[in-house]
Amino acid sequence: MDERLISLRCAEAREEERRRIAVDLHDGPIQQLANLILRLDMAQKVIPADAMEARTEMASLHQLAKSTLHDMRRFMFELRPSSLEEFSLLPVLRQYVQDYRAQYHIPVGLHLSDSDWSLGRDIEVNLFRIIQEALTNVRKHANASQVDATLSRQGPVVKATIRDNGQGFDVITTRTRAQHEKRLGLASMEDRARALNGTLQIESRDGHTEVCITVPLVAQKTTADHG
Repeated sequence: MDERLISLRCAEAREEERRRIAVDLHDGPIQQLANLILRLDMAQKVIPADAMEARTEMASLHQLAKSTLHDMRRFMFELRPSSLEEFSLLPVLRQYVQDYRAQYHIPVGLHLSDSDWSLGRDIEVNLFRIIQEALTNVRKHANASQVDATLSRQGPVVKATIRDNGQGFDVITTRTRAQHEKRLGLASMEDRARALNGTLQIESRDGHTEVCITVPLVAQKTTADHG
């Protein structure tokens, strides 16, 4: 089994695990939290008017439950954007970036090809996950005030670029640390790019980081025809 096929199998396994966790979250903790909020609402209505301390505590618990529910729903979306299974990559990416802006208050300029196109599920899922991970890294580490994401199809190649004006990092040191500490973020991005027979390039310095993913579509079709 060649390296690309192994990477593809790993990416598929990770995606299936994401789906399973998302379903478990929805059917378990999210439903339980929603029920907790409903019961807290009911309890607040029957507490005697003079029980101010109890009301204050109930209100605090109610806010905590709502905040936790919001976080878990966002986490579930990060794991499994439901629309990715119903629509093609471009509208899903538009919606994700819109939600990202609203959630994290980070300006993101999204530049997409004028027309919609379908790349096939494997390419679209893996490209989305790479872009998603790059934006997650910006949120967690870059301290950026502006991000630009570009996705375009250039003949037999699709190219995605995520650029920010954050603090930057040492790419070699970060790669080495990620391998040593078994961090999945950067390794996952590289595995997904490799699974698509593509390349992942990262350039970073103070005030600038650029992640560029290039995927050859002809190679994808040839592999599928012989698979």
